[in-house]
Amino acid sequence: MDAKEAVLDDNVITGTFLVNDIFARVLFDSGADKSFVDHKFCKLLNMPVKTLNVNYEVELADGTIETVSTVLDGCVISIKNHSFPLSLLPFKLAGFDIVLGMDWLSHNQAQIVCNRKQVVIKTPSGDSLPFGEIPSMDCLSK
Repeated sequence: MDAKEAVLDDNVITGTFLVNDIFARVLFDSGADKSFVDHKFCKLLNMPVKTLNVNYEVELADGTIETVSTVLDGCVISIKNHSFPLSLLPFKLAGFDIVLGMDWLSHNQAQIVCNRKQVVIKTPSGDSLPFGEIPSMDCLSK
């Protein structure tokens, strides 16, 4: 799925956010175990990658297995003036700079509100922070 398809798909949540002060196209993916950064965007961040102690295997949609052996730590995503740390596995992504998977979603106590295409996460102070698309409520006012 590329970014254009994702915007039209009611089942996914995307957005553009600052990651280390660089705009990134982000996909929130509860179907991904880990979080990933595209190789090209990784180079833009200009940060050192570290070798993983244990390689991570990624199963692609077509069933093939790719191995990831590095991690990019120390990145920060800014969402509505709040900063959240990121640990990202460099990987070839189509249409997105970053995919935030269950590792990040769980750590930030995320709730995906499907009917509103929203994600609600907890700030470090414990407040709920909703973001994403909220459909028009015109149908409810008739």
